[in-house]
Amino acid sequence: MKPENLLLRSMLFVPGHNRRYLQNAFASHADALIIDLEDSVPFAAKQEARDIAAVWMQKHKFPGSVFVRLNDADSGLMETDIDSFLPLPITGFIISKVSSPQEVEAVDALLINTSLTLIPLIETAAAILNLPAICRASSRIVAAALGAEDFITSLGGTYSPTGANLLVARTQLVLAARAAGILPIDTLHIRVHDLDELARDCGVARELGFEGMLCLHPKELPIIHHHFSPNPEEIRQAQAMIAQSQVISKEGKQVAMVKGTFVGPPLVRRAQVLLKKAALIAAREQL
Repeated sequence: MKPENLLLRSMLFVPGHNRRYLQNAFASHADALIIDLEDSVPFAAKQEARDIAAVWMQKHKFPGSVFVRLNDADSGLMETDIDSFLPLPITGFIISKVSSPQEVEAVDALLINTSLTLIPLIETAAAILNLPAICRASSRIVAAALGAEDFITSLGGTYSPTGANLLVARTQLVLAARAAGILPIDTLHIRVHDLDELARDCGVARELGFEGMLCLHPKELPIIHHHFSPNPEEIRQAQAMIAQSQVISKEGKQVAMVKGTFVGPPLVRRAQVLLKKAALIAAREQL
């Protein structure tokens, strides 16, 4: 699946061993679910999480994308995680605590003869420094996501209400992901009851160029979708830009000023991307 065909405004985590949370997640309007086998699942419940989530997926269909977050490579559990979900209708796997492209390549090698996609989760200082190589490590990669809490821990840093401690990492992730032709996904918001702070985070993330955000609770979805969706005026302007470009193209021009608005290739490409996302959103809302 190509990144431009995926709608990933919201990627909602759900612990694989919790049936009530699975029920709520599958009933939500998230663009994508992340069935978590890693941090939210106690070690003693790892196999239970695989079994419960697998049975749940066999009985219930989610209209959006479904990813499975694998236990990290050092856990010794990753291959069993993969084998448990290969027969199921998932979109792909999220690789935890990726620090090098070789870790992505190792997972890629286990997916031969499948069309499954990959999303590396960037959670360490080493991963930030290796981002360009990680984002290009496999043709299966459709996005890269930031895991801020582990990243801040790896820095020895502390929580910042302004997000200043994450600005460099967020910017680098967006640059590396966009350069590789994949989608940048912002870190989750751990203070799930502070929706005002969530709105501020979403606003910053959208300005930086993120495509969407990880999240922990369905109540976050309306705010996240609001910020990562084109509004009616943006759609109108994009449609006008495409129409104007077609007019000047017939006149043998690539750039022109039309009624005080500059029309040119970069703006046309931006309009095309926006309208593509609007179409994906409209299709998702009909499901």
